[in-house]
Amino acid sequence: MVEKLSLFESGQAQLDEAASILNLEPGIHAILRGSMRELHVSTPLRMDDGWKALR
Repeated sequence: MVEKLSLFESGQAQLDEAASILNLEPGIHAILRGSMRELHVSTPLRMDDGWKALR
């Protein structure tokens, strides 16, 4: 079964692969891997059939 990654986890996996290819220094890799800020938003949606949701 394929594991479903979050967007953040997927981005970290891509960064890990790129860091390996580039032979990036571990300290720089650690700085880039950590998140400094995070923004959560909710957007109300109205579908064509009138159904409403908050995403």
